[in-house]
Amino acid sequence: MPFIFKHEETLRTCQTELQELIDERERIDRRIIALKQTLAGLMRLKNDLGTHDSKNASGHSLLPIETYGLTDACRSVIRLANRELTAGEIRREVETLGIDFSRYSANPLAAVHQVLSRLKSYNEIEVAETTPEGTTCYRWKGVHRKARSVDSKL
Repeated sequence: MPFIFKHEETLRTCQTELQELIDERERIDRRIIALKQTLAGLMRLKNDLGTHDSKNASGHSLLPIETYGLTDACRSVIRLANRELTAGEIRREVETLGIDFSRYSANPLAAVHQVLSRLKSYNEIEVAETTPEGTTCYRWKGVHRKARSVDSKL
């Protein structure tokens, strides 16, 4: 007697919910990046105006701009991009997040290239193309892609 799988509807429901959660996480991640960029700009403006206090009007500590390191910043920029990016574009985007490159011994672009090499070895990114000028472009390849079809796993 052949085995009859009676849970197709449950599988489809789970797959749909998983996809919705992945999409929601991406939306949230994009919003977090936008808020970090806004915070970085406002903190720079505040420092330029000479107000260096570390507490807000309520007396609470201000959220540090750099709440993650260079690797996570590069990972987020690439993952949330809607296109392939060059190392220079990634560096500029990471700078808008408030990452301070002065603490790295290498120049900013070299530091980004080191991170890109690691992300490539982790199989999270891939070389998308190389321009006629010889510039390499990268795209996200990691685990946060669209949910795979359940049928492909059965």
